[in-house]
Amino acid sequence: MRRSARRRALVAASLFVILVAASIAAAADAGANLESGVRSLATTLRLGISIASIGVYAPTWADCRLLAQRLVNLLEGIDGDHYVPSDEGDELSGMIPSIAWVGERCESHGLTAETRARALAASQNVSMYLSMALDSALAVLRTRSLESATKHMLAVYAFLSAACETPCTQSTTSLVPAIRTIMSLLGVEAEDID
Repeated sequence: MRRSARRRALVAASLFVILVAASIAAAADAGANLESGVRSLATTLRLGISIASIGVYAPTWADCRLLAQRLVNLLEGIDGDHYVPSDEGDELSGMIPSIAWVGERCESHGLTAETRARALAASQNVSMYLSMALDSALAVLRTRSLESATKHMLAVYAFLSAACETPCTQSTTSLVPAIRTIMSLLGVEAEDID
């Protein structure tokens, strides 16, 4: 019984930290140029990975569901079909709309043809991973068991990690270009996602 109380306290403390971080990410979300937009997306992506990792260890189905809804809000943004307002009043534009915006901005950013093609391909990969993360987060909301919710939350974590282009090993080589590739092509420091 005591162990469960500690786990709940850990989840509550983690949620508090996440909500504070989300407020910071929301302020950064207002960037108008491509570089700051990519940096903001990377920061929000790291936040999503943190929420998913906490969700995997959620002590109850209700805790996992709460974290899944938070992820849905981060992924879709305030204009999303599944967005549920929270008490924190965060109004992020959402990672999925943000990567679409990044792709559009790459078209007119003055990049060389090859760099533009690589950035667009990477943004399409990120978009695909984010869509799969959204599907898995919605599956968490539909399930009624902690075991099933945990499996779906693991998938969310995996898809967000792939969108972040987190290497599976110590190798710095990634097989599928994603947000790190975009940052590298634009000359944006990757410190936001390390």
